Amino acid sequence: MSYVEKVIEDESGKPQDNALLQCWQHSSPSKAVLWVLGRNDCFMHMHVATKLFFEKGYDVYVFNYKMNGHCRKKGWVSDPHYNSHCFSGDFNVYIHDIEQSLKIIKEHHNYETTLGYAHSTGGPIL
Repeated sequence: MSYVEKVIEDESGKPQDNALLQCWQHSSPSKAVLWVLGRNDCFMHMHVATKLFFEKGYDVYVFNYKMNGHCRKKGWVSDPHYNSHCFSGDFNVYIHDIEQSLKIIKEHHNYETTLGYAHSTGGPIL
């Protein structure tokens, strides 16, 4: 299984508004899942991913919100005290990010099945 990261650049062009898509990919997959985390989780539960998806042959794509999680680790967030969903406070900003995530998934492979899996805040966003 290989691992890659894809940057989802925001339309604003500002690095702090970028999101990140983490990708674990099998050599010959037929199915994929887009995992949309809970906003305050900021991490994927590997034991859950293994049982639900990896062992069943799914490629797993994990969406990391702008301003949070791995995006903070990358140094894209200049204000460490900023911990909100987004500058505007409007969940509609995630439409672009989810659309771009699905585009990346589709460009990688023509999967027979693509699922959405969401936890907490990820549910209404997905």
